[in-house]
Amino acid sequence: RADRLQHLTASLSRARTAAAVYEVVLMEGREALGANAGLVAMPSDDGASIELAATLGFTAAEQEGWQRFPAAVRTPIGDALRDGQAVFLDEGELAKRYPDVRTSTMPTASVPLQTDGLVLGALGFRFDAGHRFTDAERALASSLAEHCAHALERARLYDAERRSRQALGILASIGEHLARSLDSEAALRTLAEL
Repeated sequence: RADRLQHLTASLSRARTAAAVYEVVLMEGREALGANAGLVAMPSDDGASIELAATLGFTAAEQEGWQRFPAAVRTPIGDALRDGQAVFLDEGELAKRYPDVRTSTMPTASVPLQTDGLVLGALGFRFDAGHRFTDAERALASSLAEHCAHALERARLYDAERRSRQALGILASIGEHLARSLDSEAALRTLAEL
């Protein structure tokens, strides 16, 4: 498992976008944990909803009604997002702890994606029937989520830096065009053309 975590960490370090991070953590994380499906959930901008940013291994029917759902609906993934604590449910525990959620009785792991105390989202995995979580699996799932959160933060910073470079390029182009003419009308026409 240490080799898988090291490989996943290396793959995440190369991911430059949130979509690339999701793909790596779901493909490699699912394999490392032995899960049969995985998802990444993010809060909506206003925090009122939870949105599935990416899924792997779930059927369209299983996802129906869950692409975006109210944060007020109590779910394992929602609790991980809201409370910043992992929720591991062995088979049958979902119905006991979340009686209003009618999805599956399979074991699930819902782990917050947090960095510097800020919860960015949550990572969820579903396992085959009969699976029982070991302490090592709980630690690995938490480590995966931590590495994923840091990779998402790097992707956000990379995107912000890229957008800043584009904005500076536009400003430099405007400055060059304006510097070519001291005629104010010509400068305004040039600016309008940009």
